[in-house]
Amino acid sequence: MVSPKSTDVSVASPSLTTPSPSPKNRTDLFFLMVGVVVNVMIWAIALGYLKLAKPTYTSGWAIALPGGGLTSNVDLPQIGSADTRVSSPFSNVNRDPRENYKFLATSRPVLKAAADALEMAMDDFGKPRVEIVDNTTLMELSMQGGDPDDAQQRAYALHDALIARVTHLREEEAAQQDAGSRAILEESREKLELAQQRLSEFKARTGLISNEQIIQLSNSIERLRERAIAVTSEQSNAQSRLQELSGTLQISADEAAQAFNLRADQLFQRSVQEYSIVSTSLESLNAQFGPNHPSVVRARGEQEAAYEAMIERGAAVLGQPIDPSTLSRLNVGSTQEKSSRELLFAETVTVHIQNQGLTAQSQALDQQTATLEEKLRTLAQYSLTLESLQRDVTIAEAVFSSTIARLDLGRSDVFGSYPHIQLLTDPSLPRETANPSVLFVCTGAMFASIFITAGIIVVWRQKFITI
Repeated sequence: MVSPKSTDVSVASPSLTTPSPSPKNRTDLFFLMVGVVVNVMIWAIALGYLKLAKPTYTSGWAIALPGGGLTSNVDLPQIGSADTRVSSPFSNVNRDPRENYKFLATSRPVLKAAADALEMAMDDFGKPRVEIVDNTTLMELSMQGGDPDDAQQRAYALHDALIARVTHLREEEAAQQDAGSRAILEESREKLELAQQRLSEFKARTGLISNEQIIQLSNSIERLRERAIAVTSEQSNAQSRLQELSGTLQISADEAAQAFNLRADQLFQRSVQEYSIVSTSLESLNAQFGPNHPSVVRARGEQEAAYEAMIERGAAVLGQPIDPSTLSRLNVGSTQEKSSRELLFAETVTVHIQNQGLTAQSQALDQQTATLEEKLRTLAQYSLTLESLQRDVTIAEAVFSSTIARLDLGRSDVFGSYPHIQLLTDPSLPRETANPSVLFVCTGAMFASIFITAGIIVVWRQKFITI
């Protein structure tokens, strides 16, 4: 009985004991932990560098120095021409002007001027990176800054300082070349100014600007004469028509105008209408009764009152006394419709007004013609003096222009020493940091992680084969 019990205990004992890991599992776990730790350290270092390193940004731009030569040709009035030729700054294979500009871009005066423009110390401003592009006339420059705007501002400041320095050097060279010609230039300028002053005073005093003005004045007089002839012809036609209408109506043009004034007055027309009604009524009563009948007498009194009112209103409208004969002549027709007589009255007034306008226009044209003819005679006397003064100015201008041309043509050689600077691309506004470079750091961390992981795997496989 004891023996079976002992056997049960010995069988149950192995089921209660934890099995220990094998050597292979311990090795795999070790290499896995090493790989994880090493990769974590690599990326921690990379990210820490990106986080803690002070970022810098680079703004780059490009300039070009024109390589063509310069040929100048100046035509001088009544003198001839002046020309000059400046060889290309790149014609000498042993001399590259870009090297001079590279030196200037990194020189102390340029860097100090750029730093002063940004109100910073020259040591804090930094130095540009300048590259000369082979087989071209181009130069590439770049400046670094703490942020994109700072880098771009430094680039602009350096470019402006370089331009200013080159301009200053050109001006110094030009001043040295011009030193011997200043006295001659000043003398020729004074002579020119004196001649111009005399000419200006003469023009202001006489009103004659140029001989072309005399020609234009003559043409204006001729046009006025032609217009006066046309107006005279129109006036003659209007006068003939006015006489014809006046003969037909047996009234003058002034009387026709008076007739239309009466025609337009409502009170006068009402008086005429009342007089017409009373007169018609009186004629009817005369046919029925005798002249002494009370009705006839009363109607005759009303007629006389209406007539007096009509005469009184007509005199007030015309501003002068009016009699029956005048009133009869000025009768333009019914108030309800336009008669042929009224149309003739209207045409008479229109032609009369037109004739008056043509008369005034003809008088104005004659007056203008006389004024311009007098002015033409006066200006013609000044023509010879004007030509003499203009000739003096032309000669002075020629001398002054030749002096200026010689100075300018000599000054153009300055660009042979310091060629023009063309800004091909503006300083860029960087979007990414130049240092530290996220792409560079991440790429390096990635390759380091790959290589170390690969090395751990190789070691692990060798251990695995051994085990």
